[in-house]
Amino acid sequence: MTNSPLVSIRIPPETLDRIDKLAQELYPSRRAGKNPNRSQVILEAIEQFLRQHEIQHEFGDGDASDIIDERINNALQRYHKQIELQIKEYIDNKFLAYTYNLKRHLRSS
Repeated sequence: MTNSPLVSIRIPPETLDRIDKLAQELYPSRRAGKNPNRSQVILEAIEQFLRQHEIQHEFGDGDASDIIDERINNALQRYHKQIELQIKEYIDNKFLAYTYNLKRHLRSS
C-alpha cells in the first residue's frame, strides 16, 4: 500500500461519521488513542462497487442483485442438501445404536 498513489477526496461529514463508526467496529486502532483505519473501509467500499459494476457489465443490463441472489440461493440449496444428508446419517446412526442396545438388553433378559 505504500507504493499506492495518494488520492484526495471530499466526503460529507455525515458520510464520514458513518465511515468512522464502521471503521471503529471493523478496524479499530492497534495503538491506544489512535484513530481507526477509515481508509480500509473506503477501499473495501470502492472494491465492492467495482465488483458490482463488473458483474453488471459481464451479465449485461440485467440487475446484478438478481444474479447475486441467484448465486446465494444456489449456495444455500447445496448447503441445505448437505445438511439433510448429515442429519439423515446422524439419525440412522442413532437408530442403529438403539437397536443394538435393545437387542443386547433383550438377550440379557
